[in-house]
Amino acid sequence: MTIGEKIKRLRKEYGMTQEELGNTIGVQKAAINKYETGVVVNLKKNVIQKLANALRVNPVWLMDEDAGWPPVPSTQPILTNAPDETIPQTSEARIISGGIDKMPKERREQALKILQVAFAEYADYFKEDHDDET
Repeated sequence: MTIGEKIKRLRKEYGMTQEELGNTIGVQKAAINKYETGVVVNLKKNVIQKLANALRVNPVWLMDEDAGWPPVPSTQPILTNAPDETIPQTSEARIISGGIDKMPKERREQALKILQVAFAEYADYFKEDHDDET
């Protein structure tokens, strides 16, 4: 299975669109399409790591053996211990995060204040030092 096939398979398993995955790792939808279709095969290490985090797999599993990575004996992804908490896990969170990331700083601050007011009962969730106690 090629890296592109693995990316596509996992993206679909998580119910993500190419645009959502692109927003999560900081690239355009077209780049994800190129990765999945094999147009781009020599991915940079930082892109591989971002994809692995977003798709919750070990980067070694994503890579083809001919890219210089050691073979992984299983055809199943090696899940990381836990999702990277800096990566939004739901499609709604990815949409909100992707939109806010594209705003200038002052607009991001305004968006945060709007969220805190609109969802006052969850205002603590919109603070940097929030610890999830679940």
